[in-house]
Amino acid sequence: GYRVENMVEVPGTTSHRGGIIDIYPPTSDLPARIEFFGNTIDSIRLFDPTNQRSLRAISLIAIGPATELLSPLLSSKAELESVLNIDLTGCNTEVSQQFRQELAMLLNKQRPGNIQFYAPLFNKDSLLSYLPSDALLILDEPMNIKLGMEDLDAKANELRAGKLERGELPYNFPRPHFTWEELEPRMRERQCLTLTAWGITDNEQPHRLGFIPAPSYGGQLPIFIKKVKQLLSQKHRLIIISHQASRLSELLDEEDIIAQPLAEIKQIPPPGSLTLVQGLLAEGWGMNSNT
Repeated sequence: GYRVENMVEVPGTTSHRGGIIDIYPPTSDLPARIEFFGNTIDSIRLFDPTNQRSLRAISLIAIGPATELLSPLLSSKAELESVLNIDLTGCNTEVSQQFRQELAMLLNKQRPGNIQFYAPLFNKDSLLSYLPSDALLILDEPMNIKLGMEDLDAKANELRAGKLERGELPYNFPRPHFTWEELEPRMRERQCLTLTAWGITDNEQPHRLGFIPAPSYGGQLPIFIKKVKQLLSQKHRLIIISHQASRLSELLDEEDIIAQPLAEIKQIPPPGSLTLVQGLLAEGWGMNSNT
């Protein structure tokens, strides 16, 4: 699916001159220049697409498909003719001509510049299709998700209506997104955990997770350290995430609280311990009165 160009400047393109192939995989930050000696790769170098200058040598490069939309390139002509059966009667002359040119390219296994525009014709699955059957879906405030999707759908329908009125879109061109009504039944077929602050129905059996907001100390370090000592004496499990973990470790050390900064937590710390992690978190929380 790579588009052959004279010069590789954007992802999804490639070029060939002599024993050199330039290629820009969409999953790579930079394009690569592959130099051959006969049938053997002699070198692979990343290069700057703006000035075409080599940057550094690498030993390996992963070259995936040039686009996520592979169906037009892999389908038979009969399958493509069935999928690309678009009604252009409502389109204006200019748009109709452009559609015919691009549809002809797709039928000939060529890739139009805006191939992703045609994705709704081929893509019938959602992210749910790629999850294993035993996956657990966690819906944080399902009603907010529903309202957000309905708002997105309303705005998309408004844009669609305008394009249809101006003759810029075929009437039978599918939507590029799923609605809540389409996705919600698919989600309910799977294991679902819904998180909600309140408002459950009578037929639901809630399980209270015991989360509470963590107190804010707003730079009041002495009060914070006093509270840390108190919680540790009560065998609480404390995990502190701070972008100034090293400095905080020094201040805690002055109070005889030893906590070396960690990059990550690989297992649950024991009760009555303090774990200091280098990072950034908007706000914290407490759980089950001991963490």
